[in-house]
Amino acid sequence: GRAGGWDAMVTERASYPKGRRRQSLQSELPNAAFQLEGLEKLWKDGQQVRELASLLEGLGAYGVTASFFCYDRTDGDVQTARALISRAAASPKTREIPDLVVLTEPVVRADLTSLGSSSGRTLLFHDPEDEALVEMARGVDSLELVPCSSTGEIMTSTSIFQRIAASHLQLHSEQKETSRPVFVVGHIMKESRSFALSRQGLLHLEVCDGVCFVPVDEAAPIRQQQERFKFDVLIHKASDWIVHSTGHPKASLALPPLFESLASSALPWLDSVDATMPVLSRTEMHQLLLELARPEGGLSHRLVLPVTDSFTARTNLEARTPFIIKSNAACGVSFSHNMIIVRSVDKVALNTALEECYGDYRDLVMQDLMDHEGYEAKVYCIGRAVHIAKRTLSSKARGDEHRPVYAFDSLRAKNRSPAQEDSMISGEDLDFLHECAAQLRSKLGLRLFGFDALKVKGSGKLAIIDVNYFPSYNGIPEAREDLHQALVNNNM
Repeated sequence: GRAGGWDAMVTERASYPKGRRRQSLQSELPNAAFQLEGLEKLWKDGQQVRELASLLEGLGAYGVTASFFCYDRTDGDVQTARALISRAAASPKTREIPDLVVLTEPVVRADLTSLGSSSGRTLLFHDPEDEALVEMARGVDSLELVPCSSTGEIMTSTSIFQRIAASHLQLHSEQKETSRPVFVVGHIMKESRSFALSRQGLLHLEVCDGVCFVPVDEAAPIRQQQERFKFDVLIHKASDWIVHSTGHPKASLALPPLFESLASSALPWLDSVDATMPVLSRTEMHQLLLELARPEGGLSHRLVLPVTDSFTARTNLEARTPFIIKSNAACGVSFSHNMIIVRSVDKVALNTALEECYGDYRDLVMQDLMDHEGYEAKVYCIGRAVHIAKRTLSSKARGDEHRPVYAFDSLRAKNRSPAQEDSMISGEDLDFLHECAAQLRSKLGLRLFGFDALKVKGSGKLAIIDVNYFPSYNGIPEAREDLHQALVNNNM
């Protein structure tokens, strides 16, 4: 038997941080309706669950009102289709399982009309071979038909979001009586990261205060994407493509071919990929920090840096205790936050900890263990704006003083958000951290970065222990406005 009816599924809208967001001038995104037959033909059997899961997560992150339907299918087909959606929606980042609505011939025209007139424009992603459905949908003015074809424009979930963005930009230009063009930012990073930043309200697909963010599709020629969106600037998170293979002692950067294509294009980066390379390596970053700590650098009176060397089993470890072991890869690998505190050398315990923390990876550094005041200063830099927060460190960050070797995850040794802290950083320390931020900005030539600093116990000095590129800026209410300013003004 066959059934009919329409009940649109509304995804949960992105959760924007509190602050200046309420004063933003924002345009609404179009709705989207997906014919499941089209998506099934678009993606091969092995790709269907993964791509559909990505689509569901992205719709929720970007705040797109969406619905899924199938047309004139048997009960068995419908059960199979619903099972596919359930598997795809099993991801913990997918907020809810969408209903799959079955349309049949007697009611399909009325349902399509209702869908198209619900609120503004609706993009109907359909099976191009379903001629009967296409013919009926053409008669609904507010429906914009988008064929799903592996040989056409719509091939991946990213291309779907691009199509929604393109329709939104066109509608925005038609409705807004302003001579100011939209500032379009292309972003290149793994989908999971872009979705997380979108949920924060940073990478918004809709036009807000004259700015919108569009994901760049790795699978499509960059020239074609530039012709459509006319990107004003590109941002990236190249560290998303750091990989470590089992059996190899080091990690490597395996950028997709898209980056090579961009290298020969005239498209501007906010921060170039080359400029971010030192931040990916703890040893390279340490060398840059040493330059800032020299007398001529202007920071030597209060900046202290732990002695940092490559870690090898041949090193006279006893002479260096106590020390802490970290991966040279500062980000991009699952173990970059795993650390080992060594207070005395127990070779059996040390080898066990190395294996548990890093597996085959052995590109490691060792730093002097610094006694600190039990908190770190989190410094976030967005263009010329600087935000500083204080975050308490748990006892895990100090290690167990009774154990010669102590392994821990540094992320779990911190409070979840710097915003949880009520205590303040002294004015003197704030001034010095602002000075460090200015010097690092100039030295690195970067606009989006952050660093962590410890207050060294009993010395009054500060130690910069980590520098990272394009942090999440989570808990910073002004982050979106500052990001807009940094992108549009594009200055240091």
